[in-house]
Amino acid sequence: MHCPYCQSAIQEYTAECPQCGLSLEKLYRRYGPPAQALLNPVADLTGQVPPKELRRIENAAKALEQRFPQITFRVAIIDADPEMPLPVTGCWLLNSRGIASEMERGGRNRQILFLVDPDTRRAGFTIGYGLEPFIPVSALEKAAGAGCADFSQDQFCEGICAALQALGDQLAERCENLPRA
Repeated sequence: MHCPYCQSAIQEYTAECPQCGLSLEKLYRRYGPPAQALLNPVADLTGQVPPKELRRIENAAKALEQRFPQITFRVAIIDADPEMPLPVTGCWLLNSRGIASEMERGGRNRQILFLVDPDTRRAGFTIGYGLEPFIPVSALEKAAGAGCADFSQDQFCEGICAALQALGDQLAERCENLPRA
């Protein structure tokens, strides 16, 4: 497992990163608990995406879950703290109440959260610790980058769907390259 802030290796149940001091408790103190709307597969906490486009994004996320049933996919459209790196915000949201259950903590967390901040046009994937050994950061960055052109033109639905499609391609490639028993 890696700290989302400094990328230092940490043990599964480490309360605080020994390198930079980041902890979920510090994030809770700074940001409080996440909104209940994040319990849904797609949450627009900004109110900027029309309902029709949200349904299209939700369908794209559901298609990924059908293709990769061992993984739970979430999309959150948020107003992110510009001072906080998106991976840290993603870690806070992914590990907060309701998104990952107690049974899905640590190495059993096989969730993928795609964060999009329309105002700053930042986007990125955060993965549960159970997926870290299988999905490199470079694959996540490549998938998120697939939506950049659309994000730059305020086409958030198109960008999110493109990024989710690219993520599916990255996951399929990883599955094909896993050692066979």
